[in-house]
Amino acid sequence: MKDYFGIKPFGATPNQRQLNHLGKMYKKAFFHFGVNTFSNLEWGDGTEAEKMFDPTDLDVRSWIRDIKAAGFQLAMMTAKHHDGFCLWPSKYTEHSVKNSPYKNGKGDVVREFVDACHEYNVKVGLYISPWDRNSEYWGTDEYTLYYAKQLEELCTQYGKLDEIWWDSAGSGETPYDWGNWAYIVRNNQPDAVCFGSIGATPYIDVRWCGNESGYAGETHYASTDEESISTLHPTDMDRLRNNTGIIGGERYLPAEVDVSIRPGWFYHADQDDKVKSARELDKIWFRSVGQNAIMLLNFPPDTTGHLPAQDVKNAIESNQRINKMLSVNYAVNADVSADSTYCKESRIEKAILDDDELFWASAEGKDSAIINIVLPDDAPEINVLKIGEKVELGERITSFKLECLDGETPEALLECTSVGYLRAERFKTGKYKKLRLTLNAIEAPVTLRVLALHTYDEDGEEEARLAALAKRENLAEMKSSKISYSEDGLTATINFGGIYPFDTISFNMKYQGDYKVCAFDGANFYEIANGWEGDYIVDLQLDKVIDSSCQIQIWCNTGFREEPKFRIL
Repeated sequence: MKDYFGIKPFGATPNQRQLNHLGKMYKKAFFHFGVNTFSNLEWGDGTEAEKMFDPTDLDVRSWIRDIKAAGFQLAMMTAKHHDGFCLWPSKYTEHSVKNSPYKNGKGDVVREFVDACHEYNVKVGLYISPWDRNSEYWGTDEYTLYYAKQLEELCTQYGKLDEIWWDSAGSGETPYDWGNWAYIVRNNQPDAVCFGSIGATPYIDVRWCGNESGYAGETHYASTDEESISTLHPTDMDRLRNNTGIIGGERYLPAEVDVSIRPGWFYHADQDDKVKSARELDKIWFRSVGQNAIMLLNFPPDTTGHLPAQDVKNAIESNQRINKMLSVNYAVNADVSADSTYCKESRIEKAILDDDELFWASAEGKDSAIINIVLPDDAPEINVLKIGEKVELGERITSFKLECLDGETPEALLECTSVGYLRAERFKTGKYKKLRLTLNAIEAPVTLRVLALHTYDEDGEEEARLAALAKRENLAEMKSSKISYSEDGLTATINFGGIYPFDTISFNMKYQGDYKVCAFDGANFYEIANGWEGDYIVDLQLDKVIDSSCQIQIWCNTGFREEPKFRIL
């Protein structure tokens, strides 16, 4: 391990594969593309005919050009989703592109994708679903060998790969040989990171953030424990730990914040008016990259094989605004001083240079620090603080506070917890002269590899927020929503056809009685409300927004009225 002036690491620290991702691949694009694109489903059941896959004008190179223009450094594609359809001509199944009309069965979308990434100098990721609803072997010991052969095809025939993505959906208790699969990746693609959970946990480099809504926790450490990410049936505490991490945890596993630019992961024409705005994408950047995580934004190609223009436009607009913000560090021309320094090679000026090889550290034995910043008279209005730790020495900071000292008493601008590799936080826009940054750590010394002050352009932000609120609609009545009932009529399942946030639920029971409401987290249904209602009308205002669910189940022991009037907002 490299020596950093004799400072000993604290807790878990990143390996070289992870370090390569932290600074160079913090924005990743996801492409969900396959038979679901043409069946209008999110999860195919594996019975879809291969002839359904028939893009009329597929141009994978345009995908990569588009997302590179929007600032993404890695592209990930669903080489095989849960339906088992392979976008490469795998010799181990007939359920693949080789039996589709695309290029008369001679096409290889994975080849086109990887080659395009290499052409445009974009890193390559492949999503390869362990769950295969088409394979006759799935759920048996034979399947683990079948999957290994397909994984080996991808890891040996397509050149350099930078990430392998293992989705845990549908794979709870299936007997997989994760060790063998991980060996295939490590042996053939040694620089690639692996994403996964449950049984894959011992072999992964990056983890899930605990939701599919675009945010890491307000407190968010990369370090965590094995139990929270490997559990088959996660509790609320497990989801929380995935979203927050644990300081001093046993594994350093940066979280990927996976979210779609649309409600669905695959393309659906009826969601063309539900694309996240550029301002919403800004918010996702702050709540993922800006909260010590990695942004993984999904762009569903349409049935022609192109990315919809509005999706690309919004992503580029967001990237331009974030890049403009980051382009100027107003701390560079400020008078910056720290109350202590570990050694002359780790002075506070090192952090202002934003160079991963340089950093500041507080004096030996000091687990807190005060940094004073005096801005020049001609400094503009600012509203963003960006700081980051030297994570090769571990995540140490437990809290920080930014204060303005221009008045008679200090004015608190920010009070936050974790930092990690990168923390970017907005505060009240103003023209400040004197600022004070206070850092507290669990272990001495405190370190910073970056210290920056920026200006985020807020023009039009409020108008965009109000426009988004005006578009809110009853999720149960959308065209994409489907309502089904159990045979006994006591349980209603409402599938939204995509992920939408909600915090209000109402429905009509047949008579007074007990009820229970559960939300789906991508793998399991978990309870979000229950009770007894003396009237037949149930109106629920949840304590928190459920923002990572594509469907809910409502159970009533008396059943529902003929017109249950489901209302979900």
